[in-house]
Amino acid sequence: MSENRININVNIQGKSLIIAYLLWWFLGFLGIHRFYLGKTGTGMAMLLLFVIGSVTAFIGVGFILLYALGIWWLVDAILTYINTDAANQASATYSTINIERSVTDKLDELDKLHALYEKGALTKEEYERKKAQLMG
Repeated sequence: MSENRININVNIQGKSLIIAYLLWWFLGFLGIHRFYLGKTGTGMAMLLLFVIGSVTAFIGVGFILLYALGIWWLVDAILTYINTDAANQASATYSTINIERSVTDKLDELDKLHALYEKGALTKEEYERKKAQLMG
């Protein structure tokens, strides 16, 4: 019996570097790019730093927080690339689907199925449905 073997490798990478950088550029001071990359803790820290810095800016302390946030935002110009790569490696799904079934086995099952139909053990609908599943 000869066997056919099919290997299918699927690699799904979910995070786009372009989207990450667009989020960094336009909404980075809010940490949105970090939420996108799965860094929710530091994303929340950036968001809180912005809110607290903005609210307390009128008493002078907020400017220090906003200055620190600006430096963090600049450092993230490099970290966004690194974090996007890390997120993609962590979430990449590698699946190998192995189908091992000989052609003769499939033909034997079809013959048995047809014999059951000929004997009246299966209705035409059942036969067609099981045949479609087998060929599927």
